[in-house]
Amino acid sequence: MGRSLEKYGISTEEARARRAAGFLWCGTCKRFRKKGGFYGPRNTSACKVCRKTLKFRKYNRDLYLKNAYHHWTSRLQSQFNISEEWYNIQLSEQGDVCATCKKPNSNGRRLAVDHDRRCCPGRKSCGKCVRGLLCHPCNIALERLESTPTWVSNAQQYLRAHTTETKS
Repeated sequence: MGRSLEKYGISTEEARARRAAGFLWCGTCKRFRKKGGFYGPRNTSACKVCRKTLKFRKYNRDLYLKNAYHHWTSRLQSQFNISEEWYNIQLSEQGDVCATCKKPNSNGRRLAVDHDRRCCPGRKSCGKCVRGLLCHPCNIALERLESTPTWVSNAQQYLRAHTTETKS
């Protein structure tokens, strides 16, 4: 029978019984499917449902990458109520670096648009409360600081309690 399915909660006896009843194991969705649920001879590990899903995801990914610039500019307008021109002006005013850590975005992504979450809680902004452009780590840290004011003191307390003394 080959591989063990016990790590998925299926005993060897149950697996043999399902195979004898005409079911095959899909290695992608980790489920038994009827033999008719696979394309061609059983030389693939993905069932028809998974193959279609994977093909759909690849198609959408390719389509997104082809139109990534349009998606980005649309998101600037719909999510933050700002234009691409505003973004570019702000980026040049900041010297092409993050507004908080003053480092360039080294991961190849654009800087994130930061807005005051007290004015507009959630992911959408009115556009008036947009503050600047941040790298991803700074944006996450700032969001945590705003949502949990005690986070900094808790983190400092944790670090003090778990810091090991280094021997010189």
